[in-house]
Amino acid sequence: MCFSASVSFGASALLAGTGVVALQKIESPKMFPFACTPILFSVHQLTEGFLWLSLQYPDWISWYRPALYSYLFISQAFWPFWIPFIVWIMEPDSVRKKWVFYFWCLGVITFIYILYCVLVSDVSAVASAGHIRYHVDYSSLYLKHILYSLPVVVPVFLS
Repeated sequence: MCFSASVSFGASALLAGTGVVALQKIESPKMFPFACTPILFSVHQLTEGFLWLSLQYPDWISWYRPALYSYLFISQAFWPFWIPFIVWIMEPDSVRKKWVFYFWCLGVITFIYILYCVLVSDVSAVASAGHIRYHVDYSSLYLKHILYSLPVVVPVFLS
């Protein structure tokens, strides 16, 4: 959400509620990871809310590193792994399932690459004009964008 702590916390609450409803409506075990996705995105927004607090209020500074790394883990590394995984789990067509699996493999590689970059570089975040600016030193930002986009977008369209 990246507007304020209250917006991030509000989005987190709405997403958690959506996830609870989704979990109650699953019709097969294959749908469970998909139904969990709003809850995972809720955690994503929750960590950003705590990051906002740590950037704006000195009393919350001890939350800065845990919130920053948690947020970057979910927003940067996790989604390229998770999105093709849930599509692969639910895909009924064997040919499309095989293609989605290849993108999931690319998502695993992306997860490892981004996680490595987050853990070894000097990461930071700064609140500015209603946004949080994140800095992670990727060896190739262009490569990161491609590696991130392909497993997150293509499997959804393939399926």
